[in-house]
Amino acid sequence: MSIAKTLGNATGSSAAYVKHGVVATGIGSKGFVAEYIAETKAAYIRKDAELLERREEMRAIAAASGAVPVMKRQRKLAA
Repeated sequence: MSIAKTLGNATGSSAAYVKHGVVATGIGSKGFVAEYIAETKAAYIRKDAELLERREEMRAIAAASGAVPVMKRQRKLAA
């Protein structure tokens, strides 16, 4: 019975370590995921504001030069 006890002890301990590793990784990654999401939102807001300024500059340049395109409907081609 000694070998069965030894193998059972090793298997049980290994399973406990695996569970601990999984749970500890989940606890640590929870903070990482929250920080990642917050930074993603902040970076999007910053870059969107920057690109909005660029678009407004482009519109102003186009309007000043008279190069604003006129939207026309395309004619339908006969089938």
